[in-house]
Amino acid sequence: MLRSLKNLETYGVSATDGAIGSVANFLFDDKSWVVRYLVVETGSFFDRRRVLISPISFLEVDWAARRFLVSLSVDKVKNSPSVDVDKPVSRQHEQDYYRYYGYPFYWGYAGLWGEGIYPGSLATVEATKLDPTPSRWADVHLRSVNELVEYEVHGSDAAVGRVEDFIVDDESYAIRYLVVNISQSWLPKSVLVSPDWATSVSWEDSKISVDISRQAILDSPIWDAHAPIYREYETQLHDHYGRPVYWARSDGASVGSARLHRFESEAAGAVSGAIAGAILGVAAGPPGSAIGAFIGGVAGAIAGGALDTDAKERAARSRLLDSELGISEGDMGAPILKHAPAKTGAYSAASAGVDSTSGGASAEGPIPPPDA
Repeated sequence: MLRSLKNLETYGVSATDGAIGSVANFLFDDKSWVVRYLVVETGSFFDRRRVLISPISFLEVDWAARRFLVSLSVDKVKNSPSVDVDKPVSRQHEQDYYRYYGYPFYWGYAGLWGEGIYPGSLATVEATKLDPTPSRWADVHLRSVNELVEYEVHGSDAAVGRVEDFIVDDESYAIRYLVVNISQSWLPKSVLVSPDWATSVSWEDSKISVDISRQAILDSPIWDAHAPIYREYETQLHDHYGRPVYWARSDGASVGSARLHRFESEAAGAVSGAIAGAILGVAAGPPGSAIGAFIGGVAGAIAGGALDTDAKERAARSRLLDSELGISEGDMGAPILKHAPAKTGAYSAASAGVDSTSGGASAEGPIPPPDA
């Protein structure tokens, strides 16, 4: 499901043996746009301290009670490495943090979290797989979510508005959208823009640039903070901007694209083989023409599939990622995400599993709105 980060602020955080504190901020990776830590305020007024809690430690989130439940003890968190969250978090501090909790590093791999998509996948990996010298990912790219609020968003031709919130996937903790306030005069209006469409971020000038015209952003579908967002809205949004939907594939390709490519290759191989077989058959005489074409066609189809190793590799990756994402094949090019934030079609609050008290929703329901 997708959720407003602004709505998640002030959520409580509980250890296995007591309360830890409340969420005050989030740190995200500005290269992959994934929330890496909750910044949690602990202690009393005179003994206040801020600690980092990784989504790797999440047991569950009680949306009704507005509380994160983590697989850590109060003392474990209390004795965790100190960090000044008002300053850039160094990679060295992250290494100390991950070694302290016994987690494998999330960086240096192809997935969002190590080799996987979800943070929980790292909780089951042995700590001995830690890489002590992740030179390829030595640079630090952690930013405060609160820092980006009020950043100016520039279209391809002019400034258009300011960031006021973020929409995050509560399973992978990937930031799917920036909420951009484009209010003009007295009329409030906010729209969603994906960080994937950003061409640059100037931290010095507090500016995010996207390769979309100002007018296109102004004309995009309005985001209502108090209404659930269905998949139809997201599809409409991506169609408006002429961008591929993110849920089709994590690498930008549809579930059926690898299979389609392979089928096309086999068909092309069959045609080429049939032509070659026909030529050989003609050379052998009229009786051999049909036989040559048939044999050539079969051989061409086999050769076409065997030679297209790239398509086979993509198909294998598709099957692996499909099983990890919980995708059933359905029709070619039309994946069905079993864990998707919302299904296509209209749902009532009851059928979608919306908690009218907390704004929560079941895994099959719509994206819940932030608190009013």
